[in-house]
Amino acid sequence: MTESEFQTFEAVGALIVVLDVDGRIVYWNRRCSDLTRYSLEEVRGRRLWDFALLPEEIEPIKAVFTALLTAEHPSPYANYWVTKIGERRWVAWTHTVTRNPDGQIQYLIKTGIDRTERKEAEDARRANEAKLAALAVEHARLY
Repeated sequence: MTESEFQTFEAVGALIVVLDVDGRIVYWNRRCSDLTRYSLEEVRGRRLWDFALLPEEIEPIKAVFTALLTAEHPSPYANYWVTKIGERRWVAWTHTVTRNPDGQIQYLIKTGIDRTERKEAEDARRANEAKLAALAVEHARLY
């Protein structure tokens, strides 16, 4: 794929990140820039774990990256991205690889959807269920 071919990704409504086999960003679309407030020029050549991940997620994501390079089928996963202003966004990912004519991996292409609001709602629901369960136990104990 060439830089001009990457322009096709601008028409996609999802986050698209193109990484080389060393994990360096070759391209990311405007949706990524809109979400993170980092321009393509600011991130090109950098690794996601150098600026966009929570510290506790760096090693697990490095392991995921290595596994994705050898996976035969897309493996969905999700993680937080940290924006330029420090906001945390929960992104659900899938991936594909492109290969050179000799069969070697050329790029890892990640496609993501920002699921922050959905995750927050699910977390709030779980917290409320836990509170209700604790109240039920307390009420049962009182009676």
